[in-house]
Amino acid sequence: MLTNADPNSHPRPVLDDEKAATVLDMLCSVLAPIARRRTHVTPSKGVRAKKRKRKQQDSNEGSSNVESPSVSHIESKVTIGFNSTTRHLENLAASAMPSTLACPPGSSEVLEPVDQAEDDTKDRPSHVDAVFLTGPFNSLLHAHLPMLCYTASTANPELPQTRLVLLGASADPKIAEAMGLPRVGVFGLLSGANETESLMACVRENLPPVEVPWLKEAASAKYMDLRVETTK
Repeated sequence: MLTNADPNSHPRPVLDDEKAATVLDMLCSVLAPIARRRTHVTPSKGVRAKKRKRKQQDSNEGSSNVESPSVSHIESKVTIGFNSTTRHLENLAASAMPSTLACPPGSSEVLEPVDQAEDDTKDRPSHVDAVFLTGPFNSLLHAHLPMLCYTASTANPELPQTRLVLLGASADPKIAEAMGLPRVGVFGLLSGANETESLMACVRENLPPVEVPWLKEAASAKYMDLRVETTK
């Protein structure tokens, strides 16, 4: 299903209500370890805590052996927040080679890199499997995300194109609870997490990637020789 409030922009694929609910449930299950770790983080008590530091050290000797949960693997595969997700997509798009831009995401054609060091890919940011919006699409605030999802995918044309998933306004409280945060408006899932395989399979099956027809057409443009026909 496609939706587009602005006739001058490209359409944005959206999930139907039933599929969106399924994806939301799977997301909450995948993200749950993040909230569990955050609940074990002790907040700062300010300057006054220093005065009781020595007394607390003696009383906490027995409890110091109890380790708080370490950062979960899934937490390292999530970009949380508008700025963090946008910055990651921008870095991916910037790392794309000019020759790669001529190869649309998902294309089987692989072009040879031009003046590109072989080890450049080692420093390239991780591919983004999907970007999720937990609220309604804002034509001003989120206008750059469809384009960034497309251009960031050109950095890894051999991987599935980044999906832009609109979960709806009702998803924000559930996602925020799963992450242990007050609010999460935008976040991204990076590739390489086993926990997200089933989730991304569901997303890719039911949601086509964002297409930017004019950019795809411009990137795949070919030189046409001048042909002059003369008639007598």
